[in-house]
Amino acid sequence: MAKIIIVDDDFNVANSYKSKLISEGYEVEIVGDVDALSAIRAMKPDLVLLDIFMPNISGLLILRELRADSELASVSVLILTNDAKASDMDSAVKLGVDGYILKAETDSDALVGRVRAILEEKKDESLPSEGVI
Repeated sequence: MAKIIIVDDDFNVANSYKSKLISEGYEVEIVGDVDALSAIRAMKPDLVLLDIFMPNISGLLILRELRADSELASVSVLILTNDAKASDMDSAVKLGVDGYILKAETDSDALVGRVRAILEEKKDESLPSEGVI
């Protein structure tokens, strides 16, 4: 099953998401902002759930680093936030984020739906086109 890393400083929310995702069959790890890049490099996840506002390193900076790393540039990223400022969302889109959710407005079932959709889309992109040998 797909590997997911949750990068968030709110461990209560992250653990709630982790429990739900594990129950759906995903392999899930939670890391804080400082350990995010090294954990992502080590695990090479299929998807990163990334908070934007964290105390030490901005999620946008982590996203920028991922997109600049040739080994990690194709990792899917779903932004988790409670404060969706238009400027931050524009920056995230320019950096190639796969989507975002507002934590306060998204229950765990909706999160699983978004995760599943992103991973399915990524899987479809990696399949060869019809007729290609």
